[in-house]
Amino acid sequence: NHTIELEQVVNNATETGDEIAPKDGDFQPNIVNTVAYLVNFMIQLSTFAVNYAGEPFNVSMWQNKGLIYGLIVSAIMVAMLILGFMESLNTGLELVPLPAEMKAILLSAGFATWVFSFGVERCARLAFPEKLHQNLL
Repeated sequence: NHTIELEQVVNNATETGDEIAPKDGDFQPNIVNTVAYLVNFMIQLSTFAVNYAGEPFNVSMWQNKGLIYGLIVSAIMVAMLILGFMESLNTGLELVPLPAEMKAILLSAGFATWVFSFGVERCARLAFPEKLHQNLL
């Protein structure tokens, strides 16, 4: 799921005509690098949110204030980076401005991936319930 998203969005970014820097050359910010960074950022957030085990092994995600606030702040930050609201941070991270259609693709693909991953995780937990050791009951 994540690999498909990364491949599709980077392929879309490549179609913008932005040149990919040679492997042996100096780093040059471009749309492909920016998209790859932002998609990987979203994949990391999705992985943390979807794979958090919660009860009975840990507190639920909603009770883990550090995790939930960190995820919310990070999601807002990646959305602001995509939309270009944090120009100085985008410059510091060497992200280039994205065309409007690429912004829409990134935001919708990130959200769709999270929903799909969350759904698959929940279905898998229902289909293959964990057997708790007697001491945990």
